[in-house]
Amino acid sequence: EAERRAREALESFIAEAGDGAETMTIEASDPYQGILEGAKAQNANVIVIGRRGKRGLARMMVGDATAKVIGHADCAVLVVPRAARLWGKRILLATDGSPHSEAAAGVVGHLAKWGGLPVTVVSVVTSSHSLARRQEAEQAVSANVEKLRGLGVEAEGKVVEGRPDEAIVKVAEDVGADLIVMGSLGRTGLIKVLLGSVTERVIGQAVCPVLVVKP
Repeated sequence: EAERRAREALESFIAEAGDGAETMTIEASDPYQGILEGAKAQNANVIVIGRRGKRGLARMMVGDATAKVIGHADCAVLVVPRAARLWGKRILLATDGSPHSEAAAGVVGHLAKWGGLPVTVVSVVTSSHSLARRQEAEQAVSANVEKLRGLGVEAEGKVVEGRPDEAIVKVAEDVGADLIVMGSLGRTGLIKVLLGSVTERVIGQAVCPVLVVKP
């Protein structure tokens, strides 16, 4: 029954996509392994995976295929909630100034310029962060805003205080962003599966697609 439903969904997607889509069927012991094998075989630049209506702790369970794909994929992963639409309003770039955030900034520049979309750059600090950390956050935001503006992209920056995942989702909603872009650490083993997991929690709470970019 599950195989039948999956095939019907795939056939429906292909019909909508037209001639630009091709299919492949992979047998694997775990769905995430099949997805990764398919992406590698196709030299994919991005994996697009749907997210069911789960939120909060339900998204954090070890064994969740989406979490494993994000943790182990070599390419970017776009996670799309069930009711989400293709973005076309504003992109939110979440940054902490690290190398994986810089990789995300590069992708945002291309997406924003190609789509003619404005960008909001946000960095989150907590009440326990030192003044130096807050200054680093402000510098990271300013640097990314200037880089985007240099590409001809309309960009603004914000440094907000709060729990990182909640603050990122709230800012996205406040500014009307319909795509969130974040970086992902290239970790290995169990830590790679669990991530850190601001990224996972943002994915679990966001109502818009979240693009996770690898360094």
